[in-house]
Amino acid sequence: MLTGLEASLLNLQGTELVILSACDSGTGEVKIGEGVMSLRRAFRIAGAESVLASHWPVSDQATSRLMTGFMQRWRAGKPRAQAWREAQLELLRSKEFANPYFWAAFTLTGRWN
Repeated sequence: MLTGLEASLLNLQGTELVILSACDSGTGEVKIGEGVMSLRRAFRIAGAESVLASHWPVSDQATSRLMTGFMQRWRAGKPRAQAWREAQLELLRSKEFANPYFWAAFTLTGRWN
């Protein structure tokens, strides 16, 4: 198991994106005067330009489709935010994954382009 402290000590300078596609990977504990301490924050502290993480339990099938769509678009040269939006819209327009439960669990933080 990787802890937030261990993740924050990694050298991720030059890492464009970290994807935490597991359930609740973006949640953390609120620390007074510090904000939310989470894996998302730990990876940003370690130097990752952006982090994609979830806020609730996610569907394996929907997440697989969402991440595949996102990566295809991003690798094709689209900015991260645009690639992410289009991948979410693809699920929104699908029959089986139109409910926001399937595509709205994840947020992209950090550098968006």
